[in-house]
Amino acid sequence: MSFEASQMAPEPHTSAYHRSLWLPDVPLHQARDLVEVALRAEGFGILWDLDLQDVLLRKADKDIGAYRLLSVCHPQLAARILDIDRALGLLLPCKIALWPERGGTTMAVLRADTTAEMAATPALLPIAREAEHRLEAVLAKVQDHHH
Repeated sequence: MSFEASQMAPEPHTSAYHRSLWLPDVPLHQARDLVEVALRAEGFGILWDLDLQDVLLRKADKDIGAYRLLSVCHPQLAARILDIDRALGLLLPCKIALWPERGGTTMAVLRADTTAEMAATPALLPIAREAEHRLEAVLAKVQDHHH
């Protein structure tokens, strides 16, 4: 695939623990706005928006460049998870990272299904799969709005 083609249609990347999408020519602040709209459409809200660059600069005197870490929650799914076992709250909330890269912004989403597997709680898996499907839809919505 040529460079121009990859800029026209970025495809999500999947690893064992995350899914990511590169948004060419989209600055970080704009990508964050696209993510927020897509999250709301899937029933999520942003609990925290951490400017990790600022924190590490102040606390570790290390400049990592722009990096936002969003903690996001789907309240109905979170309530169902806590009904199973209060300790499962340690797996909440879902995380999305944003950072500038190659003239655009990369969005990475922690995989809810992979995270849930750590708990070895069968009742959690269908809820985690639903969260994962909704987070995949967030990625798709961001990708679609980018075009």
